[in-house]
Amino acid sequence: MAVLDDLINKITDLELRKLIKNEVEKLNKQKKFGLVYEDHLPEFTILYDSPINIGSKVTFRDQKINNIYVVTNIKDKTAKIFDLKVGKELESPIDNLVIVAEFGEPIYLI
Repeated sequence: MAVLDDLINKITDLELRKLIKNEVEKLNKQKKFGLVYEDHLPEFTILYDSPINIGSKVTFRDQKINNIYVVTNIKDKTAKIFDLKVGKELESPIDNLVIVAEFGEPIYLI
C-alpha cells in the first residue's frame, strides 16, 4: 500500500487527493484476510441421460441455461413445466427438455 500512498501524495489537486485518500482508506478497512468465499453466479450441470419425472428441474435442450423449470405434470410425452423466475406454467415436449442440477445439489445416479 506504500506505493499507492506515494502516488496519492503526488496528486497536486488537494481536494482530489483528499477524496481518493479517503476512498482508499475505506477499501483498506474492508479488506478481508484468510479464506474468503466470493459470491458467484449460479452454476448448473446438465444431466443428459437422466429420465425426466414430475418434480425434476429442467431446461430447454437446445438453449443456454437461462431459466430453470420444474416439471409439474407429464402426459403423452408432453411436460407441463413451471418457470421459477417468472412464475408461469408452460408446456413442452419431453424431447426438448433436459435435467439440470444446480451447484451444491446432490446427484444420485441409478
